[in-house]
Amino acid sequence: MVEEKITQCMKPHGEEGIQAIENMNENHKPISEFAFESINVGENDEILDIGCGGGVNIEKFLKLTANNVDGLDYSEVSLSQSVKRNKKAVEDGRCRVIKANVIKMPIEDGMYDLVSAFETIYFWQDIENAFKEVSRIIKTNGQFMIAQGTDGNHPDDKKWLSTVEGMKVYTADELKRYLLNAGFSSVSCFKKENDYIMVVIAKK
Repeated sequence: MVEEKITQCMKPHGEEGIQAIENMNENHKPISEFAFESINVGENDEILDIGCGGGVNIEKFLKLTANNVDGLDYSEVSLSQSVKRNKKAVEDGRCRVIKANVIKMPIEDGMYDLVSAFETIYFWQDIENAFKEVSRIIKTNGQFMIAQGTDGNHPDDKKWLSTVEGMKVYTADELKRYLLNAGFSSVSCFKKENDYIMVVIAKK
């Protein structure tokens, strides 16, 4: 049961995937709220949300920039839900939803001012090269924001890690090392007081 739940979080599919997305939209609210408090979004920033899920954060970003906000995911269910939630922006051409894996994105170099990843890097394979790929598509002086519900010290981490093969959680120090090695120039970490929620912002 726990394994199926996490598998749906990793790649929502079928009817249960739609329910999983709705649950994530609700359960991830505190993480999203803290992330938006931690990041400075420019009024003309071009933005990509990797692992866009149900499109909730695309919707939030669209209210902060006059420019385009795109989403990327490898789950058909996630993409369809993102389109459904941001239908007007999709129709107006302000939002594209892209089916791809983060390790090889069909996106030109230096496309975005800000790239975000909410509750998703746990499932990224080959994290160092994934971060290099993210760095590639970010403009000079752009930002990459990682938001997650654990700082690597959450008491439930061991349970999740023992259940799903390939899943990994990272501490702030580990993420800083990987991000700097991937070509980012600086990394800042923000932790929510009296909680395990962590936001890491890397600048290119």
